[in-house]
Amino acid sequence: MNKDKKLIKLKFNENIQDLKQFFAKNGYLCINNLFSKDAIINIRQEICEVLASEEIICTQNLLKAIPKSEPYHINSPQSHRITEEVMKREIIHTLAYDKNLLNLLEGLLGKPIYPHPNKMFRVCFPSNTKSNYITPPHQDIYYIKGEKDTFTVWTPLGNYSPFEGSLKLIAGTHRKGFYPICERQEKQFLRCAIANISEEDENWLSADCEIGDCLIMHSLTIHSGNQNNSKFLRLSIDYRFSALDGDINEEQLNPLYFTSNKSWEEISKGWSKNIPIADIPKSLNILPKETSHEKVLEKLSIFTKC
Repeated sequence: MNKDKKLIKLKFNENIQDLKQFFAKNGYLCINNLFSKDAIINIRQEICEVLASEEIICTQNLLKAIPKSEPYHINSPQSHRITEEVMKREIIHTLAYDKNLLNLLEGLLGKPIYPHPNKMFRVCFPSNTKSNYITPPHQDIYYIKGEKDTFTVWTPLGNYSPFEGSLKLIAGTHRKGFYPICERQEKQFLRCAIANISEEDENWLSADCEIGDCLIMHSLTIHSGNQNNSKFLRLSIDYRFSALDGDINEEQLNPLYFTSNKSWEEISKGWSKNIPIADIPKSLNILPKETSHEKVLEKLSIFTKC
């Protein structure tokens, strides 16, 4: 049984200065009902269709996402196929341009924001499967390697409590800088550079999210997944955002984490012209893939003063 305390939920239309102060202190905002429920359900529907086509979930009661297979490795050919097919769906990317979300993030940062083209959807299998399919504690800056003040927006595609495997975090860890890596998983189902912090730490806070909610985290905020004790898959999407005139690692501009060399022009063929995903703003300072963490951490954060 999860004994973590709950994250504090806030409303997106609260005073922006109050939200900014809360974020600067805690490194997160758990926002209630930011997105349209219909939009989230439509995204879930399209992802479930892809998973069903790969025989990952049962076709009956599709939206329940009842697993039909064992977990697949995140770097397997099957994972590549699924990720590529999901990322072809325009609806996955549309949500990153939601006006409420962009206005909120620009209010926090105090300047125009840029939605990173690189996105990822997450599939968390139930804990009764053969693998320990839980994301361990980590900081996203390890992978982003761009602006220190980058936002991760975790968007659950269902009603997820800690029992169903929602995320958890330790508030204020963004103000303590970059945590040393104590272990790196490579051959497991989830590749992850694990931050040197205990899962037994008493300061973990767990999200209790409903459809339409989202969890916004600073790139230095330590977070982790909870064990999924339900009988269903936990589905979610990660979006990332940073300053329109800031640094960004070239990997964040690529279509996919792991898959083919297809361009955004190929992947977005047939989409509407409302999503400028293939247009890279000239205001961005593009960093090479090999940029060191030391270089990234040199820049000061407006939220952490470090």
